[in-house]
Amino acid sequence: MEYWLEPAELAALRREVGVDPYWVPPPGWKRGDPVSADGYALKAKRQVEELTKELAGVKRHMQQLVKAHQGTMNNEVKPEAVKACISHEPYQDKYECVLKANGNLEKQVQSLEEKYVSAARANGKLEEEVLFLKERYEAVLEKNTRLEQ
Repeated sequence: MEYWLEPAELAALRREVGVDPYWVPPPGWKRGDPVSADGYALKAKRQVEELTKELAGVKRHMQQLVKAHQGTMNNEVKPEAVKACISHEPYQDKYECVLKANGNLEKQVQSLEEKYVSAARANGKLEEEVLFLKERYEAVLEKNTRLEQ
């Protein structure tokens, strides 16, 4: 353990400022964090004020949007009984149409996948054939150079 002496002026300055000489930082404390509970309260208060300002701005923006679209919006509130009686048939028809379209798209995707697989196989066969022809060309070229010499 290390001990060191501090000047008396430093101790007097600490007392004057109100620093506790026996203060130990709490677990998780980092440099720059407030050293007292009051500091945390001030930090939280600032955050709340910032959020309040931001929320007020969002509310103003929403009010502007509502005013801009007041003519197109229907502000009537329908009773629950009326909402329950609303027919969902047009939505059901649209849903069925979307399901059919989705089925058709799935078939097209499967067809494209099959075409891709067959094209990849054909490409592999062509690569093998090109390599074979390249080897034969090199062999013929080598024989030709021997005959010329």
